[in-house]
Amino acid sequence: MTAFIPIDFKNTRAKTIWEMIRGYKKYQRIFQKGDGYASKLDCILTSVGSHEQPNKLWTKELDSRGVDPKELQELSCGDIGGVLLPRARLTNQQKKRFDDIIAHWTGIAEQHYTLCANRATKSDVPGVLVVAIGENKTDILAECLRRGLVNEVFVDEELARTLVKRVEQPMVPDKGVEND
Repeated sequence: MTAFIPIDFKNTRAKTIWEMIRGYKKYQRIFQKGDGYASKLDCILTSVGSHEQPNKLWTKELDSRGVDPKELQELSCGDIGGVLLPRARLTNQQKKRFDDIIAHWTGIAEQHYTLCANRATKSDVPGVLVVAIGENKTDILAECLRRGLVNEVFVDEELARTLVKRVEQPMVPDKGVEND
């Protein structure tokens, strides 16, 4: 099953594919609203991705389907486990564009990371564990931590030093733009 419906599939084509995907019993068991396996996870082991990774699914697939990588970078600060996170300050038009793009993602969602991370703060489960290498992951990892999506991080020395510098500096506003 595809994790991403091509961005140029609009309206009827996208709806038809979504109906097919949601018709699979296994997909229903995983993503059933409120009761699916994805909503009950005690642990997620994943990584984060930045826009500097040219072979990432989002960057590669969206570029081939007409979403400029620069536009994607303006809209998103990166991804956790394939889930794009929007920049903090987007205009209404940019929010709509971002929502249109992520509506084509068929996998785990930000809410599942939030549920898992929250569960770990209230019980004795591991929660969301992120493994990340390289200072190019600083922005996305910092954003994941700010949103409370991560319970434990495993990073290399380069990324650790960059994160410490980030924490020691005053908060710098997200690179997004202000709302209209």
